[in-house]
Amino acid sequence: MGRAVVPQHGTGALLPACSPRPAPACWPAVLQGSPGHEGSHFDPNNTGLFQPSEGGMVKSSNACLLAVVAILAASTVALGPIAMFNL
Repeated sequence: MGRAVVPQHGTGALLPACSPRPAPACWPAVLQGSPGHEGSHFDPNNTGLFQPSEGGMVKSSNACLLAVVAILAASTVALGPIAMFNL
């Protein structure tokens, strides 16, 4: 049997995994609708994007997203914006 080769990763290979950045161009499409689709991705009644049976999943996703935003806001108040930025 041969030896296992462990790939050597430089900083450039780890940069996308270590520092994710939001894509600001995505939010208008999410809020207003993708090209060729009407309505928002947050609307559970949007039959152009979702089946009627998927409404509960969209509501759950929206609730989780709001919970994450609330946790980030509370952490920013408790720790300060500089500490949150350094995370």
